Amino acid sequence: MPFDGSGNYVPPSAPTFPAITGTAINSTYYNSVINDISTALNLSITRDGQGKPSAAINWNNQNLTNVATFAAASASFTAPL
Repeated sequence: MPFDGSGNYVPPSAPTFPAITGTAINSTYYNSVINDISTALNLSITRDGQGKPSAAINWNNQNLTNVATFAAASASFTAPL
């Protein structure tokens, strides 16, 4: 899994990463790193809305600011805000 419990990306461990100067890059290790990065990007929420949440998000008791006004007809709350 590319993210730790705090949401920090953690690259694969040796021997997959890091590469060592002066040695040939093993295709299996290289592909493993690229696939790990791909998984990390696929799990991200993007600023422009392309990567949308697919589950409820725990905001750790933090407020959201600068959020557009919700339309009353489409808003549905299950717990107090």
